[in-house]
Amino acid sequence: MAIEADISSRHKVEEMVARCKDEFGRIDILVNTAGIKGPANVPVLEMVSEGDWQKVLAINVMGPYFCAKAVAKIMIERGNGGKIVNFSSIGGKMAKASAPLVPYTVSKFGVIGLTQVLALELTSYKINVNAICPGSIATEFSGYTKDGVTIRSYIRDGMTLDDAIVKAYAEPKALSDIPLGRIGRPDEVAGLVAFLVSSESDYMTGQAINFTGGKLMCH
Repeated sequence: MAIEADISSRHKVEEMVARCKDEFGRIDILVNTAGIKGPANVPVLEMVSEGDWQKVLAINVMGPYFCAKAVAKIMIERGNGGKIVNFSSIGGKMAKASAPLVPYTVSKFGVIGLTQVLALELTSYKINVNAICPGSIATEFSGYTKDGVTIRSYIRDGMTLDDAIVKAYAEPKALSDIPLGRIGRPDEVAGLVAFLVSSESDYMTGQAINFTGGKLMCH
Protein backbone atom coordinates (compact mmCIF):
# COMPACT_ATOMS: atom_id res chain seq x y z
CA MET A 1 0.00 0.00 0.00
CA ALA A 2 1.49 3.33 -1.06
CA ILE A 3 0.71 6.44 0.96
CA GLU A 4 1.94 9.90 0.06
CA ALA A 5 2.89 11.92 3.13
CA ASP A 6 5.06 14.86 4.15
CA ILE A 7 7.38 13.31 6.73
CA SER A 8 8.42 16.73 8.01
CA SER A 9 4.89 17.02 9.45
CA ARG A 10 4.28 15.07 12.65
CA HIS A 11 0.53 14.99 12.00
CA LYS A 12 0.93 13.67 8.46
CA VAL A 13 3.29 10.96 9.71
CA GLU A 14 0.87 9.93 12.44
CA GLU A 15 -1.93 9.71 9.87
CA MET A 16 0.26 7.60 7.56
CA VAL A 17 1.27 5.19 10.32
CA ALA A 18 -2.32 4.91 11.57
CA ARG A 19 -3.47 3.93 8.07
CA CYS A 20 -0.77 1.26 7.89
CA LYS A 21 -1.83 -0.16 11.24
CA ASP A 22 -5.49 -0.15 10.23
CA GLU A 23 -4.67 -1.93 6.98
CA PHE A 24 -2.24 -4.56 8.25
CA GLY A 25 -2.89 -4.70 11.99
CA ARG A 26 0.82 -4.52 12.86
CA ILE A 27 4.11 -2.89 11.92
CA ASP A 28 7.30 -4.90 12.36
CA ILE A 29 9.80 -2.93 10.29
CA LEU A 30 10.52 0.73 9.60
CA VAL A 31 13.13 1.84 7.05
CA ASN A 32 13.66 5.61 6.94
CA THR A 33 14.97 6.32 3.44
CA ALA A 34 13.41 9.67 2.52
CA GLY A 35 15.84 12.56 2.28
CA ILE A 36 16.96 15.62 0.36
CA LYS A 37 20.37 17.17 -0.32
CA GLY A 38 19.51 20.84 -0.15
CA PRO A 39 21.75 23.63 -1.49
CA ALA A 40 25.09 22.57 -2.93
CA ASN A 41 28.40 24.33 -3.40
CA VAL A 42 27.58 27.09 -0.91
CA PRO A 43 30.26 27.62 1.79
CA VAL A 44 28.90 27.70 5.33
CA LEU A 45 29.87 31.35 5.86
CA GLU A 46 27.96 32.39 2.75
CA MET A 47 24.69 30.63 3.56
CA VAL A 48 21.95 33.15 4.29
CA SER A 49 18.72 31.19 3.95
CA GLU A 50 17.36 29.83 7.21
CA GLY A 51 14.67 28.17 5.12
CA ASP A 52 17.26 25.96 3.40
CA TRP A 53 18.52 24.77 6.78
CA GLN A 54 15.05 24.21 8.17
CA LYS A 55 13.80 22.24 5.16
CA VAL A 56 16.77 19.85 5.10
CA LEU A 57 16.74 19.28 8.87
CA ALA A 58 12.95 18.88 8.92
CA ILE A 59 13.02 16.11 6.29
CA ASN A 60 16.35 14.41 7.05
CA VAL A 61 16.26 14.46 10.87
CA MET A 62 12.80 15.29 12.16
CA GLY A 63 11.18 13.04 9.53
CA PRO A 64 12.94 9.88 10.73
CA TYR A 65 12.24 10.90 14.32
CA PHE A 66 8.51 11.37 13.70
CA CYS A 67 8.31 8.04 11.84
CA ALA A 68 10.29 6.15 14.48
CA LYS A 69 8.24 7.62 17.31
CA ALA A 70 4.92 6.70 15.71
CA VAL A 71 5.99 3.21 14.67
CA ALA A 72 7.80 2.38 17.93
CA LYS A 73 4.61 3.02 19.89
CA ILE A 74 2.84 0.36 17.82
CA MET A 75 5.74 -2.06 18.20
CA ILE A 76 5.75 -1.53 21.98
CA GLU A 77 1.99 -2.05 22.26
CA ARG A 78 2.25 -5.32 20.35
CA GLY A 79 5.13 -6.50 22.54
CA ASN A 80 7.08 -8.47 19.92
CA GLY A 81 9.84 -5.96 19.23
CA GLY A 82 10.81 -4.73 15.78
CA LYS A 83 13.53 -3.34 13.54
CA ILE A 84 14.20 0.27 12.58
CA VAL A 85 16.78 1.23 9.95
CA ASN A 86 17.73 4.85 9.36
CA PHE A 87 19.65 6.13 6.35
CA SER A 88 22.53 8.43 7.13
CA SER A 89 25.43 8.88 4.69
CA ILE A 90 29.19 8.79 4.37
CA GLY A 91 28.66 12.52 4.91
CA GLY A 92 27.43 11.69 8.39
CA LYS A 93 30.85 10.25 9.22
CA MET A 94 33.15 12.72 7.49
CA ALA A 95 32.28 16.28 6.46
CA LYS A 96 34.77 16.23 3.59
CA ALA A 97 32.88 13.39 1.93
CA SER A 98 29.88 15.57 1.10
CA ALA A 99 31.12 19.15 1.42
CA PRO A 100 29.99 21.72 0.55
CA LEU A 101 26.52 20.29 1.20
CA VAL A 102 26.39 22.03 4.55
CA PRO A 103 22.82 21.42 5.87
CA TYR A 104 22.86 17.90 4.39
CA THR A 105 26.12 16.99 6.15
CA VAL A 106 24.87 18.31 9.48
CA SER A 107 21.58 16.45 9.08
CA LYS A 108 23.32 13.14 8.37
CA PHE A 109 25.50 13.48 11.46
CA GLY A 110 22.21 14.07 13.28
CA VAL A 111 20.71 10.84 11.94
CA ILE A 112 23.55 8.86 13.53
CA GLY A 113 22.93 10.57 16.87
CA LEU A 114 19.21 9.91 16.57
CA THR A 115 19.93 6.25 15.81
CA GLN A 116 22.02 5.83 18.95
CA VAL A 117 19.48 7.58 21.19
CA LEU A 118 16.61 5.49 19.82
CA ALA A 119 18.65 2.29 20.15
CA LEU A 120 19.33 2.99 23.82
CA GLU A 121 15.74 3.93 24.66
CA LEU A 122 14.07 1.10 22.75
CA THR A 123 16.38 -1.80 23.60
CA SER A 124 14.24 -2.89 26.54
CA TYR A 125 11.35 -3.37 24.11
CA LYS A 126 13.44 -5.61 21.81
CA ILE A 127 13.46 -2.96 19.11
CA ASN A 128 16.78 -2.77 17.25
CA VAL A 129 17.75 0.53 15.65
CA ASN A 130 20.66 0.81 13.22
CA ALA A 131 21.80 3.18 10.50
CA ILE A 132 23.35 2.73 7.08
CA CYS A 133 25.93 5.22 5.79
CA PRO A 134 26.14 4.81 2.00
CA GLY A 135 28.85 6.30 -0.16
CA SER A 136 28.35 6.66 -3.91
CA ILE A 137 25.40 4.53 -4.99
CA ALA A 138 24.10 4.28 -8.56
CA THR A 139 20.79 6.11 -8.24
CA GLU A 140 19.24 9.19 -9.79
CA PHE A 141 20.00 10.98 -6.50
CA SER A 142 23.76 10.69 -6.80
CA GLY A 143 26.59 11.66 -9.07
CA TYR A 144 27.78 15.24 -8.94
CA THR A 145 30.20 15.68 -11.83
CA LYS A 146 32.94 18.24 -12.23
CA ASP A 147 30.35 20.58 -13.79
CA GLY A 148 27.91 20.15 -10.91
CA VAL A 149 25.53 18.07 -13.04
CA THR A 150 23.71 15.19 -11.38
CA ILE A 151 22.75 11.78 -12.70
CA ARG A 152 19.15 12.94 -12.46
CA SER A 153 19.92 15.79 -14.85
CA TYR A 154 21.31 13.37 -17.41
CA ILE A 155 18.18 11.22 -17.13
CA ARG A 156 15.97 14.27 -17.70
CA ASP A 157 17.91 14.77 -20.93
CA GLY A 158 16.88 11.30 -22.07
CA MET A 159 19.76 9.08 -20.91
CA THR A 160 19.19 5.71 -19.31
CA LEU A 161 20.31 5.32 -15.70
CA ASP A 162 23.21 3.07 -16.73
CA ASP A 163 24.44 5.56 -19.36
CA ALA A 164 24.08 8.45 -16.92
CA ILE A 165 26.19 6.62 -14.34
CA VAL A 166 28.94 5.97 -16.88
CA LYS A 167 28.98 9.63 -17.91
CA ALA A 168 28.93 10.95 -14.34
CA TYR A 169 31.85 8.78 -13.30
CA ALA A 170 33.75 8.83 -16.59
CA GLU A 171 36.84 10.49 -15.19
CA PRO A 172 39.21 8.08 -13.39
CA LYS A 173 39.63 10.53 -10.50
CA ALA A 174 35.90 10.29 -9.82
CA LEU A 175 36.50 6.79 -8.43
CA SER A 176 40.07 7.23 -7.25
CA ASP A 177 39.14 7.45 -3.57
CA ILE A 178 37.01 4.27 -3.63
CA PRO A 179 39.27 1.23 -3.02
CA LEU A 180 36.84 -1.16 -4.72
CA GLY A 181 37.03 1.04 -7.82
CA ARG A 182 33.31 1.36 -8.49
CA ILE A 183 30.13 2.82 -7.09
CA GLY A 184 27.61 0.66 -5.26
CA ARG A 185 24.38 -0.77 -6.62
CA PRO A 186 20.92 -0.25 -5.10
CA ASP A 187 20.40 -4.01 -4.78
CA GLU A 188 23.55 -4.22 -2.65
CA VAL A 189 22.15 -1.62 -0.29
CA ALA A 190 18.86 -3.53 -0.24
CA GLY A 191 20.75 -6.66 0.82
CA LEU A 192 22.15 -4.83 3.84
CA VAL A 193 18.70 -3.54 4.74
CA ALA A 194 17.31 -7.08 4.49
CA PHE A 195 19.99 -8.27 6.91
CA LEU A 196 19.31 -5.47 9.40
CA VAL A 197 15.57 -6.16 9.51
CA SER A 198 16.03 -9.92 9.86
CA SER A 199 16.58 -12.05 12.95
CA GLU A 200 20.23 -12.44 11.91
CA SER A 201 20.90 -8.91 13.18
CA ASP A 202 19.26 -9.41 16.59
CA TYR A 203 22.57 -8.76 18.37
CA MET A 204 23.17 -5.44 16.60
CA THR A 205 21.79 -2.07 17.65
CA GLY A 206 22.94 1.52 17.64
CA GLN A 207 25.36 0.93 14.77
CA ALA A 208 26.09 3.25 11.82
CA ILE A 209 27.38 0.91 9.12
CA ASN A 210 29.68 2.21 6.38
CA PHE A 211 28.67 1.08 2.89
CA THR A 212 31.21 2.98 0.82
CA GLY A 213 33.39 0.56 -1.15
CA GLY A 214 36.09 1.13 1.46
CA LYS A 215 36.22 4.89 0.90
CA LEU A 216 36.59 5.85 4.55
CA MET A 217 39.82 3.84 4.76
CA CYS A 218 41.38 6.52 2.57
CA HIS A 219 40.85 9.32 5.08
